[in-house]
Amino acid sequence: MKKFYIHNGTEQMGPFDIDDLKSKDIHAETPIWYDGLDNWTTASKVDELKEILRTATPPPFNQPKTAPPPIPKVEPQSANSSAPIDLSGLSSYWVGEFTKIRESKEIYKGEWNTWAFLFGSLWFFVKGAWAMGIIYAVAGYFILDIENPFIGLTLYLIFLLYPGFKGNWIYYKVKIKKEQF
Repeated sequence: MKKFYIHNGTEQMGPFDIDDLKSKDIHAETPIWYDGLDNWTTASKVDELKEILRTATPPPFNQPKTAPPPIPKVEPQSANSSAPIDLSGLSSYWVGEFTKIRESKEIYKGEWNTWAFLFGSLWFFVKGAWAMGIIYAVAGYFILDIENPFIGLTLYLIFLLYPGFKGNWIYYKVKIKKEQF
């Protein structure tokens, strides 16, 4: 029985018989030598090894790039309209928030909104909630005009929390329900 030697690129291993080579994960280009050869050859050139050669590994599968899934259309809940609501102009954050609000039957009022908290009436104006922006700016002015600075600042700080907690809900009402209040 022939004894084969293989080379893994750094060291020579063997001798092995054909049964031993089955567990060595050799492939067509594995360098191999056995008694009777003048020089090393590749495993694909040895007839006795053709049955045990590892089949060619296919190239990695690359999923063809497809277009992203369409942005969902959320069904309105008002009784007078059955057309879906188009959320395509909104970022994924707002699509997610508005979808959660709709799916909860408007029980969920949105998560904390740091930008609305930090920029208050300006944020309302930018988002199209102009009525809330005006009310918020005027009310803020009057709260800060309270003569006792401790009471005025305390009320104003409490007043600042409202957009953070309700900003997403207010934007939802303006953008989806087309309501200012």
